[in-house]
Amino acid sequence: MAGIPEVFEIFEKGFVTEQNFRDFTFTCFALLYTRNNSSFFKGTVVEQAVADALRRKEHRGPRARRRLTSRVMGREHAGRQLPPDDR
Repeated sequence: MAGIPEVFEIFEKGFVTEQNFRDFTFTCFALLYTRNNSSFFKGTVVEQAVADALRRKEHRGPRARRRLTSRVMGREHAGRQLPPDDR
């Protein structure tokens, strides 16, 4: 998690929304770890937060998951491009 302060800069500079930042730093990992084992977080302190995040993703549907993946892969930054010195 050493990169979190650097990632937080793109949020502070307005390149991503709060929801985009949460998706990148939390929801993606929740999806990754629960894809093959839906009870991966069972009994942990984040169990309820993971369940809530996954429920929101299911509600949004598969297109939202693809958009999330696109954002994480750097293809979309809340409709804006990063300045060259921040890439």
